[in-house]
Amino acid sequence: MNRDAIIGCILGTAIGDALGLPYEGVSPQRAPRLLGPPDRFRFFFGRDAIGAEGCELSDLLRKAVESVRAVEGTAAFAGSMGLAKGVTGYTYHTMPVAIHAWLSHPNDFRQAVTTMIECGGDADTTAAIAGGIVGAGVGRAGIPAEWMDGIWEWPRSVAWMSALGESLADSLSGQPATMIKTPSINPVGVLLRNLLFLFVVLFHGFRRLAPPY
Repeated sequence: MNRDAIIGCILGTAIGDALGLPYEGVSPQRAPRLLGPPDRFRFFFGRDAIGAEGCELSDLLRKAVESVRAVEGTAAFAGSMGLAKGVTGYTYHTMPVAIHAWLSHPNDFRQAVTTMIECGGDADTTAAIAGGIVGAGVGRAGIPAEWMDGIWEWPRSVAWMSALGESLADSLSGQPATMIKTPSINPVGVLLRNLLFLFVVLFHGFRRLAPPY
């Protein structure tokens, strides 16, 4: 994996998670009325070697590939899995739908992530997975600049995440550990960030109690 792919994967995961958070747990039917389109949303401020379970997941992934080949939309595919009310965080639900969104829009980060969010359910998790996969393919340049500019994940900034990607790329290139500069992070800053994040989560939780339903 090249340097740009690593950075794109990290940034894509972060952005997918951030965009999907407000939509988590909201049904696909209610989400457009309550929150609007995802791309316009802004935060305020028989066993074998892999076992029966692996076979089941492989079968679901195969169905995702077949669905993409049949030009079926991601939401329709999720509905065929019994997830019309939203995709859960369960791996056997999350991964096939995220893979479907990726294969449907392998070079379009915006469309892949918004398509994933519009499926509803555990939207921050599913969008983070899809964002990470597509981000690895398109790199930083393929991620909408306005989304990166809108990310506020202090003390883990976009620059910090990019630096983390650089250090990972350096480690994979075989550089000695003593020559790799790993970005540091302020633990006090993380604590303050988590307190603020708690407020944001509570805000969105109470917001869902209000109309439209």
